[in-house]
Amino acid sequence: MLETSSRQFADVGVAVPVGRIDHGSAAQFEAALAPLVKAAGSSRGALVLDFAGIEYISSVGLRVLMVAAKELRAAGAKIAVANLRPCVAEIF
Repeated sequence: MLETSSRQFADVGVAVPVGRIDHGSAAQFEAALAPLVKAAGSSRGALVLDFAGIEYISSVGLRVLMVAAKELRAAGAKIAVANLRPCVAEIF
């Protein structure tokens, strides 16, 4: 099960997903990111993903991140991923 919380600091949104991002949770992750991507894009700010609580990410989850990055780049905003666990960093 994946849970995502978020906070806003000026024009930077911070998302904190916890759990696994795989085929079963990728749509939920995408839905949780959508308003944050929209906000960061409209303010030309940034979206930071704190992955300290992510145990695993599959190729489907990576695709969600790539789509978000493409949308943010087109809007002149930025995306960053922080606090990767070693097993998740290896997947990246």
